Amino acid sequence: MSKNSIKILIIDDSVDDREYIQRLFKQNRDQQYYLLESSGGQAGLELCQKENPDCILLDYSLPDLDGIAFLKKLTEKFGDRIPVIMFTGEGNTDIAVEAMKLGALDYLIKDKTNYDSLIRSIRYALERKQAKIELEKYKNHLEELVTERTQELLLAKQQAEVANETKSRFVANMSHEIRTPMNGILGMTELLMQTNLDSIQNKYITALKTSGEHLLYLINDTLDFSKIEADKLELEDAPFDVTQCLEEVLIILRTEIKGKNIELSSEVEPIPHLIMGDKKHLQQVLMNLIGNAIKFTHQGRISVSVSIISEDAPYIELMFEVKDTGIGISKDNMKCLFEEFTQVDTSVSRQFTGTGLGLAISQKLVKMMGGMIEVDSEVGKGSTFSFKLKTVEIPIVHMPTDQKSEEIQTTTQLKDASQKTLLKIMLAEDNPINQMVALGFFDALGHTPHVANNGKEVIQLMKQQSYDIIFMDIHMPEMDGIAVTQYIHETCPKELTPIIIAMTADAFTEDRDKFLEAGMQDYISKPIALETLSTILKKWGGASSQTIASKIEGNHLQPIIIDPTILSKLKLDMQKKLIEMFFKTVPVSLGKLKEQAQNIPRQIGEEAHLLKGSSLVVGAKKMADICEKLQHKGEEGELCNIHEIINELEQIYFETQHALQNFLKVS
Repeated sequence: MSKNSIKILIIDDSVDDREYIQRLFKQNRDQQYYLLESSGGQAGLELCQKENPDCILLDYSLPDLDGIAFLKKLTEKFGDRIPVIMFTGEGNTDIAVEAMKLGALDYLIKDKTNYDSLIRSIRYALERKQAKIELEKYKNHLEELVTERTQELLLAKQQAEVANETKSRFVANMSHEIRTPMNGILGMTELLMQTNLDSIQNKYITALKTSGEHLLYLINDTLDFSKIEADKLELEDAPFDVTQCLEEVLIILRTEIKGKNIELSSEVEPIPHLIMGDKKHLQQVLMNLIGNAIKFTHQGRISVSVSIISEDAPYIELMFEVKDTGIGISKDNMKCLFEEFTQVDTSVSRQFTGTGLGLAISQKLVKMMGGMIEVDSEVGKGSTFSFKLKTVEIPIVHMPTDQKSEEIQTTTQLKDASQKTLLKIMLAEDNPINQMVALGFFDALGHTPHVANNGKEVIQLMKQQSYDIIFMDIHMPEMDGIAVTQYIHETCPKELTPIIIAMTADAFTEDRDKFLEAGMQDYISKPIALETLSTILKKWGGASSQTIASKIEGNHLQPIIIDPTILSKLKLDMQKKLIEMFFKTVPVSLGKLKEQAQNIPRQIGEEAHLLKGSSLVVGAKKMADICEKLQHKGEEGELCNIHEIINELEQIYFETQHALQNFLKVS
């Protein structure tokens, strides 16, 4: 036998049949094949172990093991490594079919087999075996490539995440460092504007304030872009008035059209309710769209409209549209309109400045709100930017006229409002300029706080007297703001624990969450403004940690189910209306979620987003958290465990119902 000979194992208890096969090979003088013989199944298995044949010719009727039993044992020991050809008498076709199911590759009838048919069957079996070997090699090679590529992608993903986190943290740190001097610049400018200035001085100070605010706007744009890229920007859900939201934007932008031959108009379809959403970021989108319209329109008209597309209480869908008669946008430029750091005119002599981030951020923000900015434009005739938003309506409780505080207020009005209660205030701030700004604002509002230059001084002052409110910087020497806050809550009696407001230049939501988790009740972002400080004083001037704690304990509520401080800030009739609407709409939303859980993930995301907004209005924190989880699953098209999450949401709703009913009983 040569090294290249093909081993054929004949397993047949008939000597005549074995000799017949031997003769076929000898007559054709075929030395390519080396024949092995076995008269029984068990002996054949032993030969397979010893000789590792390339092919087996198997008779069905054997004295110890029939062909079917042999095939099963062969597969158990060797898998499908050795091809098998059934070689049996005529009339056993059922057996042959069963053998083929168990892995036999061919079937020959003894009395009708000649050399050609035998060799053809053997070659077929060997080719199948070789093909399997090659396929297995290729499969293993592919698996190795996939494993290797997967490891490369995982490594690249990890590196990208680290790089992204590093970039985000760098931007956050830079934002913090820039905001600190910006607090001094804008704060001192605002204080200076409250003094007696002549017309020229007032002109210079106004230009300084405008430039500072523009710089802050660019900082916020860059920061928002970084947060969106890092998936760290979280939208708020709070009730606001759409008409007022738009008017506040227009008040700012109307100053930009002075000297231009442009008419800026707005039309808002009457919306009888407040809506839920992120007012600040919606204003940012509108500011970008209207600001661009002003920038690219030399003369003519800019119109801004808000209309109702559909209304199915408590849900409402609105269309926002900004239309101008400006220079328009070409089809080529439309393709890259929403790309980051891209401008239509990139030449050195370009007329229009900017970072190229405004539209990119606006599109991302609108997508996060559940919409999409669309553009219709013609060069030389103008452009129309529009987007739709679906949200929740909240009934308005009409406040007495003397309680309306949304209009722009004078320093005297702010002072009167914030002085309703004489407050003992401490300012914890290590930066001398920031101290000067804050003290100037407090003085304008009629308050004189004590100043602590670091965390240890805060504790020393606390030992000398009690305070109503502490405005706490986060980054201080000796002891930072978070550590001081935790120490106060651990050591101070509840009835003496002050309200603690973070005054922070930190940028990310998780940073601010840390402040609240540490025991702070609220925060102000630097640079601070006089009106913001007044609002905070009005909001917390009559509260204390003890009253908030007693409210929770008195209601026998679990803070994890609802946050009673949300509703506590509203009048009783408003509380009842909101809770009544909540009880009316949640079962409808739950029913929709159950229907959509079958195969409509996108609609699950939309419905969960709306229900999250309704939940946050009444302080149903636990429900809002579960809705957010459902929203993410819907947006990602992932239906795994969706029914379990909806069932959990329904159970938490029952608990929330009970908690809100208890809240109303004791309100």
